[in-house]
Amino acid sequence: LTNAVARSRLKGEHNLDNARLAAQLAMAAGADIEGIVKGIAAFEPLPHRLEEHEFGGTLFVDDSISTTPEATKAALAAYPAKRIALIAGGHERNQDYAELATLLAPRGVTILVCLPVTGDRLATATYAAAPEIEVLEAKNLETAMEALANRRARFDTVILSPGAPSYNQFKNFEERGNAFIALAEKLFS
Repeated sequence: LTNAVARSRLKGEHNLDNARLAAQLAMAAGADIEGIVKGIAAFEPLPHRLEEHEFGGTLFVDDSISTTPEATKAALAAYPAKRIALIAGGHERNQDYAELATLLAPRGVTILVCLPVTGDRLATATYAAAPEIEVLEAKNLETAMEALANRRARFDTVILSPGAPSYNQFKNFEERGNAFIALAEKLFS
């Protein structure tokens, strides 16, 4: 099962755990392991959830569907051994970003680009928890991506995993994710 997940489009330990649980339920309902492996191979993840694109040798991960710090933690854990530029922040829902800030450096984040409004709190927490991370505060996604285009040597992966809703600057997370990929293609191709 672990090998099937590793060869699939599923990323991260959290998805391996989900596949294990689904396999147990399917087997209890009468499925066989061959069918489960085929199902995992054919599985299509949700759009904007760890959706990968590559431009100019840089991996871009659209995780715009991430609207909680917990989802951002899972996204970062899915990319071990990467040098990550993380774009985070969005609409205020009074979520706690203190723990996330302590996990950024251990998870490979070299640059954190914070978007309004919640990005302000994440930036403050990161300055205290991980002073080795370069923290940039951007007024919007376009200025965030432009700032990263000038710092390409500092990362090999850019992850948009905001940990907050998009409503302060976008209609929804789909629009935010599509804008991220369009900017990545424009600025990094």
